Amino acid sequence: MPKKQEIKVYLPTILVGELEGRRRMGTRSLFIQQAITDKLRKMDSASLQDFNPVAMLCFCRDLYSSDPLVHDVLQAVINQVIKK
Repeated sequence: MPKKQEIKVYLPTILVGELEGRRRMGTRSLFIQQAITDKLRKMDSASLQDFNPVAMLCFCRDLYSSDPLVHDVLQAVINQVIKK
């Protein structure tokens, strides 16, 4: 069995209820492991078409928040994309 690492996450109450039901069945850890693995696989195989343009622009804007000119230009682009 591979070494396991304990992590702490904050989840919505409804999801905690689902996980508690799986705990009683003895499948909670496997369910969490598969969910994380599936998410990572999807991210690894993602292309630019899979991402929301506004979300990408917001990420870039936040990345360059220390440069006011770049930040303001990206915000203007975001505002124009949202208007359409």
